[in-house]
Amino acid sequence: MTRGFMALCIVIARAGCSDSFAWWEDESLTEAGLFSLKRLFPRTYEQAAVRLALGAARSRHDGILTAAGLTGAWHLFNLRDADPGMDEIPDPDSLPADLWSPIPDRSVLQARLETAAGPLLPLPAGVVAGLQGLIDLTNALRGAVILGDELAHRLAAAYLLGDRNRLVVPFVRRTPEHNRHRHGLAV
Repeated sequence: MTRGFMALCIVIARAGCSDSFAWWEDESLTEAGLFSLKRLFPRTYEQAAVRLALGAARSRHDGILTAAGLTGAWHLFNLRDADPGMDEIPDPDSLPADLWSPIPDRSVLQARLETAAGPLLPLPAGVVAGLQGLIDLTNALRGAVILGDELAHRLAAAYLLGDRNRLVVPFVRRTPEHNRHRHGLAV
């Protein structure tokens, strides 16, 4: 997976902050969070903020999927597990320029995602969020071996179905083939 993948994760984590879509209770990438972290970690506060935001997003997704009985599903914030080299937080100079400003609506979210990683791949026809905000892309992508970046783009695009205080959790179910594909995920 590429730096574009990590940029998608960071943009979605920023969208989830309390001053944007408020999908989880996290202040890491907000003005208040940065102020606090800068006092604690004067030289590395930006990387600390990103690491905390990604952790908050992953915890929220893992919790929702576990509560729904979907342990082990792939979501945007655990795809790094498929490629451990992608766990590295980018240096501050390579972070998205507008990372620190709020994301007020879907059009800004889409623009930031596309700035971070290029045009988003469209969602397959008929993909909608369920009652709990879950978006199961498994059947829509069935039969494809999707490279990590392509899957990340499709998962990121699905967040555009969410709204303020209405988190959506796009995911794909793991299959036995996942263990046979080193650089791609079979769905």
